[in-house]
Amino acid sequence: MEIKITMKTIRFLFLSLFALASISGYSQNETAIRYEIENERYHSADQMIASALQSDPGNGMLYYLQGYINMSLGDTKKASASFTSGKDAKTDNWSNIIGLGWVAMAENDPSTAQKNFETALALAGPKSAQYYYQLAVAYFKIEKPDADKALAAVEKSLTIKPVQLEAFLLKGDILITKPDGGGKALTAYEDAESKFKESPAPEVRIARLYMNARNYPLAMDYINKAIERDPNYSPAYKLKGDYQFNLKKYEDARASYEKTLTLSDSTDQLLTQYLYACFLAKDYAISYELSSKLKGSAINPFVLNRTEAYSLYEIGKYPESLESIQRLFNNGSSDRLIRQDYLYYGKILSKNKQDSLAIGYFEQAWEADSSDTDALVEMSKSYSNMGDYEKSAETYRRKIDAAPPIALDYFLMGRSYYYAKLYEKADSAFAMVASMQPSAYHGFFWRGRCNAVLDPDLKSDSAKVFYEQAEALASADPGKNKKDLIEMYQYLAFYYVKKDDPAKASDYYKKILELDPENKDAKTNLNLLNKKQ
Repeated sequence: MEIKITMKTIRFLFLSLFALASISGYSQNETAIRYEIENERYHSADQMIASALQSDPGNGMLYYLQGYINMSLGDTKKASASFTSGKDAKTDNWSNIIGLGWVAMAENDPSTAQKNFETALALAGPKSAQYYYQLAVAYFKIEKPDADKALAAVEKSLTIKPVQLEAFLLKGDILITKPDGGGKALTAYEDAESKFKESPAPEVRIARLYMNARNYPLAMDYINKAIERDPNYSPAYKLKGDYQFNLKKYEDARASYEKTLTLSDSTDQLLTQYLYACFLAKDYAISYELSSKLKGSAINPFVLNRTEAYSLYEIGKYPESLESIQRLFNNGSSDRLIRQDYLYYGKILSKNKQDSLAIGYFEQAWEADSSDTDALVEMSKSYSNMGDYEKSAETYRRKIDAAPPIALDYFLMGRSYYYAKLYEKADSAFAMVASMQPSAYHGFFWRGRCNAVLDPDLKSDSAKVFYEQAEALASADPGKNKKDLIEMYQYLAFYYVKKDDPAKASDYYKKILELDPENKDAKTNLNLLNKKQ
């Protein structure tokens, strides 16, 4: 699955640390706290704020940062408590009044929000670039943002103070949500990049733009630049993981997400993406462990149940996987189920020796997406498991009719026809195998088998011809093809016995003994032939 960048993702997950910065200088404590927030280490940042407030209880910016964390986590109640505590602080009290307006905007109360914004403006003054910047945050960082008001506010902030990293970044973040705003957003990010050469944040923003445009090589260049600027910058590693995931480099993506987890809090969104990467990298033990551990979290339980069921199947715990997939189907509405759910349910049922039930789920998977023929392959296997080889072959015929076939499709269809004792149909299928893979012996070998059954009285040389063709190819690696070569030699020896040519028959029995010196039938028949000669 390709990672889609939504407006909400941009607002909540990638709004920079610098988007919190005040216009004036800030204390060492605030700098460290902002860095923790930027790297999404919210728990650590919250602890640092609590400690700093003990020695500096009048610092209103600390309360604002605390409220900012809670707003980013979607907890407006806690955020309101923080902003309320900070509105009477000695410094930056108006920032917290803006914060209360932010909460009101999030709760769809624009009237109360406007009153708070006006009160804060009276305290901050009309020439406060910080005020207009924080006002833009309040308009933008909500579920239903007012991008126009947010953009107007951040541009006013930049008019008052033209060079601000945080304002450049926020302006770009707003513009990217507007139609055809990508070029203007890039300009804002490039302004930040050129004027603040130590910050990795602009590099990550630019990289994300190029990822959205599917210019992956250029996106990776900027991700690497961000990491060069700050080797511990978690958003860069998160974006690197997204980049690798989109290119289906799941092992690499998993490593990048693991690195991100060492540098930031384990957010539900990050853990979900890590879970997907582990599963698609085929590290099913870890994906099962994660899906189990995350139960009860805010992560969609439907997703967790699905991943658990799939992972249990892949690690061979078939009874447990059946219980898990049954929960998935029993606890969710049908509109939330996907084709893969039906496919895995069928595969799990098959492994639990319930193939007759499995077939129904394979049919539903096929109906959900007839361009993907995996379901037909699995259905054919279930028919074979039930001993219904004709239905198995017919299912392979459906696959061949549905998509451009490969030699293996005809081979498996032919084998099913063979076991169904429909030898002429089997022979036709193996003829296609031989035509598509003339340098491999298998098609000729199975044609020999089919024609041996179809012509038990040796009225023609058809079986002999195909076995000879197969023998010429298989003898290039006698060790690997030993079993099939012995069968070929047995038939050819039998053929020459019937044709009253004991010398040639003896030659083939000797070839059998070269491969299998203890072969009793070959020894016995060779002795009989020697006595006749």
